[in-house]
Amino acid sequence: MLALFVAMRLEGRAIERHLRGVERTDLEGVRILSGQALGSDVALCFTGLGGEAARHAVQMALRHLSPRAIVCLGLAGGATDGVRVADMVLARRTALYGGRAWVESDPGLLEMGRRAVSEAGLRRHEGVVVTVPRFLALEEEKRTVGAEMGALAVEMESYHVGAAAAEAGVPFLSVRVISDAVGQSLPLPAQLLDPRQRTTPWQTVQALLRRPLLAPLGLLWSANLWRAVRALGRFAGPFLQQWARGGQP
Repeated sequence: MLALFVAMRLEGRAIERHLRGVERTDLEGVRILSGQALGSDVALCFTGLGGEAARHAVQMALRHLSPRAIVCLGLAGGATDGVRVADMVLARRTALYGGRAWVESDPGLLEMGRRAVSEAGLRRHEGVVVTVPRFLALEEEKRTVGAEMGALAVEMESYHVGAAAAEAGVPFLSVRVISDAVGQSLPLPAQLLDPRQRTTPWQTVQALLRRPLLAPLGLLWSANLWRAVRALGRFAGPFLQQWARGGQP
């Protein structure tokens, strides 16, 4: 079985449409959709935002599903120039910000990711992705992480998923699609930046629209978000085909 991990329902919907015979279950608070892609078993697991939620979700999946490989997918912020909205970032290494800890992506899964990006006709980058403790909304924050750690992108879950996979000896890959480029700042209300709060993208847009000066930024962010989600869906189809054809490690 291939286990795919996403943080938000918005990300999951882009992948779910490629699955057939979907069944929904709940494992100690972790929502899981089990289905098939070309006859191959796939579990789509929803972690929620942040490291604590991601660790719990992987622990439940490892305990109950015994996956042959784990892939963490989702949205990310750009951390350097040249990485644009809707670009795909394949993490060769996923690092934890503020510590000397990282996980390497499995070479076989990485090659499958390359082929999937190529088939989907998307732009690809490979390198370091950094997991941070909260959403980085400002350009200065993203550039700082990018410069300090040589990062292409920043997100909030992949290291924690990958570390659990490594401990269990399960091959791992992190795939991220850029939803906000490094030069884009989005001054958000503090409550929307807290990973403990279950905030949806639509709630974020509504909050921004209530602040007229930020409304244009909110509309741009929303448009970029949907572009990124569409790109994630375009990637997911070829990747699942690669897996079903026997490309798994």
